Amino acid sequence: MVLGGLAAGSLLAVLLDIPILQGCGTLVLIGLGTALLLWLIVRGLRRLLWRAGRRLAFSYLLIGVVPIPIAIAILMVGGYLLSGFFLSHLFRTELATLSAEVATTTTLAADAWASGASFDAPLPEVTFAFYRDGRLVGDPSSAPAEWPQWLENETDLALDPAARTRLPLVELDDDEGAGRRRVSLAAAVARGRYGVLAVFDGELQRELSRRAEVWVELTDRAAEDASGAVTVSLGSEEWVFQPARQDANDHSLQEFYAERAVPVRRMIIGIEAAGALHELASGEILQRNVAATLFAPLSVVLRNLVSSSSEIDAIAWLAFIVPAFLLFDLYIVAAFMAILLILGISRAVNRLSAATERVREGDFSVRIPVKRSDQIGRLQSSFNEMTANLESLVEQTASRERLEQELRIAQELQKSLLPSDFAARRGIQVATYFEPSAAIGGDYFDLLELREREERLAVVVADVAGHGLSAGLRMAMIKAAIDTLVQERHPPDRLFASLDRLVRSHERDRRSFVTATLTLIDVERGIAEITNAGHPPTYLLREGEVEEILLPGTPLGTLDGRYGRRRVELEPGDVLVWLSDGFIEAFDDSDDAFGYERAAQALAGEGQSASAVRDRLLAAVREHTGERAADDDRTMVVVRYLGRSVEPELSEEVELGVESEPVGAPE
Repeated sequence: MVLGGLAAGSLLAVLLDIPILQGCGTLVLIGLGTALLLWLIVRGLRRLLWRAGRRLAFSYLLIGVVPIPIAIAILMVGGYLLSGFFLSHLFRTELATLSAEVATTTTLAADAWASGASFDAPLPEVTFAFYRDGRLVGDPSSAPAEWPQWLENETDLALDPAARTRLPLVELDDDEGAGRRRVSLAAAVARGRYGVLAVFDGELQRELSRRAEVWVELTDRAAEDASGAVTVSLGSEEWVFQPARQDANDHSLQEFYAERAVPVRRMIIGIEAAGALHELASGEILQRNVAATLFAPLSVVLRNLVSSSSEIDAIAWLAFIVPAFLLFDLYIVAAFMAILLILGISRAVNRLSAATERVREGDFSVRIPVKRSDQIGRLQSSFNEMTANLESLVEQTASRERLEQELRIAQELQKSLLPSDFAARRGIQVATYFEPSAAIGGDYFDLLELREREERLAVVVADVAGHGLSAGLRMAMIKAAIDTLVQERHPPDRLFASLDRLVRSHERDRRSFVTATLTLIDVERGIAEITNAGHPPTYLLREGEVEEILLPGTPLGTLDGRYGRRRVELEPGDVLVWLSDGFIEAFDDSDDAFGYERAAQALAGEGQSASAVRDRLLAAVREHTGERAADDDRTMVVVRYLGRSVEPELSEEVELGVESEPVGAPE
C-alpha cells in the first residue's frame, strides 16, 4: 500500500509541469521500476529453480558452460592486448637501435671533425651540422646558429649504457620550408671547441616501419589536435591519450605489406608513447608525448613470437595443442558425468520428496525402491529404515512425554516439600537458597516450630547421596520422618538414630547414605544446639569474624552411628549459616573446587543481614564457577539472631533455584 501510494504520487509529480517535482518523481519511478524488475526476476528464479534437478542443471550451466565463452573472450581480448604490447616492444626496440646508430655516427663525426680527418657517414639519411666555439660553420637550413647544449646532454645519456635512454624527438621543417613539420631524431656530440649536430633527415616513421616490419604512424602536434587527443594532468605529470589515426584499409599500409607479400587480415593495433617532442634549438617541449600508432597483421605477430625454425615451431604448436586436446576431453567427460549426476540426483530427490509427503500425511508404510549402491542409495535405505522405525519412535516419544510429565509432577511435589510460607518470628531473620543440579534434587532443608515451646526453632539441612527421582523419593521419606520425630520432641541423638535405621532398612545399596545437620534454636534464651551427622560444618558470624563449627560425625545409613554435638550461646547480631557440599564442591572451568577457605572468606564482610550474607556467598560462587552449571545440589540456610525484643515484620517465600527474600524482623 505504501509503495502504491509512492508510485501514484511520483506519477502525479511527473504529469505536473513543475521541473523539481518532475525530476524527483522520475527518479522515484525509475527506482520503483528497478526494484519491481528485480523482485520479478527473483520470484521467477525461485519458481524455476524450486526443483532440485533444475537447480543442479542451472548451477552446472553457470559453472561449466557459461565460463567457457567468457574465458574464450577474455583470452581473445588478452591476446589482442598482449599482441599490441608486443608491437610496442618491437617499436621501442627499433627506435632504441636507430637512436644508438645515430648517436654512434655523431660521435664518429665529432672525433673526425676535431682531428681534421675525413669521415664517411655510415647512415646516408643522417645530415650533419658542424660547430666551432659554439657557432655554426656553414649554413644548413635546418641547423640552429648556436650550439644546442641541451641536446648534447641528452646525447650523453643516450650513449651511456647504464642510462638506458633514447635520443630525444625533435621537430623539423619538411621539404625546404613547405610549411609541413615532421618528427625526427637528433644528436649532438662536442669535442673541445668542436661539435657536431646530427639529424636523421629521412622519414622516421617509415624507417621504423621498415626495421620492425610494423606500420608506424607518429602523431605530431597538428595531427594530435585534429584527432581529438585527450590530455590528462596530475600534478607535474601529463598524459596524452591519442586514438588510432589510421585503419587497416589505408593505401600506404596496404602497399607496405604488399611489398613484403603479407596479407592484411586480422589487423592488430597498438599505441605506444614515443616520448616528448622538443624544439631543436632551445630544447623547449612542444608536445608532452608523441603517440605512435602501430599496425601489423596477426601473421607478423605470430612470426615474430614463434621461432622461424620449423622444428621449434612444431614443438611449440605441439605443446599448445596436446594440453588443449586433453582439456577438451576432460570437459567432455565432466559434462557427461554432470548430466548423469543431475538426472540421478533429480530422480532420487523427487522420489524422496514424494515419499516424505506420504509420511507427513501419516502413511508409515511407504518405501523407496533402492536401485543404487552409492551415497544416494544409502540415503534411500536410511529413509526406508527411518519409516520402518518411525511408528515405534512415535510411541517412545509419547512414553517419554508421559515420563516428563510425571517428572514435572515429582518436581512440583519436591518443591511443595520445602518450606514456602515460614511465619516471621520474634528475634529471627531467615534467608534461604535451593538449586537442584537435576530436575529432582537430593538436598532438603526445613524450618520447624516446636508445638509445645513456641520460642524454639528447628533448622534441618540434609543431603541425600545421588540425584534424580530415587534421591527425591528418599528425601521425601527423610522429611516425613524428621517432621514426625522433631514434633514428638525426640532428642537429636535418638532422632538421628531412628533416621539411621530408616535409611538402612529402605536402602538396598549399602553405599548410599544421607548427611544431615539439626540445630535447635532457643530464641528466648539465645542458645543453639547443633547436632551433625557427616554434614559440612556450620558457620558462625560474629562481629565480622567467621567461625567454622566442624562437628565430626558419621552420615546416616552407615554402621558407626556417631554424631557431633555443640552448644552455642548466641548474641544479638550473630549469624548461623548451613551449607550443602554443592557449594564447597563448586568447580570452575579448571576443575578447581570453591572450597571451605573461600566459603569462609565470602561469608565475612560488611552487611550482616541474612539476605546480605546469602547474596555475598552466592556472588562469590558465581564468580568462581562462571558459566559452568552446578555439578551438585546447592542448599543454604542463613539465620540471624536479633534478640528477644525485636518484633517480626516480614515473611519468607522459597522457590526452587531462586534465592528467597529475607524473612523475620529487620535490623
